[in-house]
Amino acid sequence: MDCFFYYFELGFHMCKKILSTLLLTLIISCSTPYKKDGFMGGFSEMKVNEKTWKVDFRGNAYTSSRTVENFALRRAAELTIEQGYSHFVLSESSLDIKKGINYWSGKARLYTKPSANTYIILLSENEAKELMSTEKMVFDAKLFLTQFNED
Repeated sequence: MDCFFYYFELGFHMCKKILSTLLLTLIISCSTPYKKDGFMGGFSEMKVNEKTWKVDFRGNAYTSSRTVENFALRRAAELTIEQGYSHFVLSESSLDIKKGINYWSGKARLYTKPSANTYIILLSENEAKELMSTEKMVFDAKLFLTQFNED
């Protein structure tokens, strides 16, 4: 009978370890959600002058480059509307990839953490119309947000 309890207890501890590992994996493996910058990444912005803003989105190791670029544009569109403008243009934009090695359970894993860094210029409806005639890529903030897709 003692043998039965020994194996029962051993199985219980093994189940606890497996469930703990699965829970930890779920927590760690999530890509960066769209939110203000925090421990797992996110967006931040800084006003440069009256109509120019720096918008960044920092992803974690599970976030694609495409997603961080889209999230930076999403924040740019939201910021444009919040500031009372209708359109914006990118004056400068870059994608940075931070690479590193993560050690987990005795194994080394290569990871990449993308971040999008963008400067935008806010435009009124009239300024946007003028710039569109010069073949510049002008974003309509409301239209962008209605078509936005979180990849």
